[in-house]
Amino acid sequence: MSTSGGRAGVAVTLASPVFFGSGTTAPANIEVLVENRAGVPIVVRNINIQSSGMLSWGIYPTQRMFNETINPGEAKAFPMFATAAARASRMTPNEPLTVRAVVQFDAGKERFQEIFTGGVYQP
Repeated sequence: MSTSGGRAGVAVTLASPVFFGSGTTAPANIEVLVENRAGVPIVVRNINIQSSGMLSWGIYPTQRMFNETINPGEAKAFPMFATAAARASRMTPNEPLTVRAVVQFDAGKERFQEIFTGGVYQP
């Protein structure tokens, strides 16, 4: 788990390989794992994922709204569906995919966000 604070841990993985086939876009199934480190239940409200600085392929920014409660000490996986884009057709991903994920959540009456930045795929 990687996190910018202490209320929630956030990890991001590519759930399945990206296959471009004969095109330059393909589905990218991403899983965001959120662990509640707070002493109170948290409610995940929004997850935003994007890649930047990628040379040969990356994902278009994607966002999804949620209303999911995670109790203290528990973790929950959130599926995200993005579109991967390559510079050339018939490409096999040949560079690591690095993403930035921003998870917004409520803890009690306060709203917070945790940010994950890191690699989710290694060729």
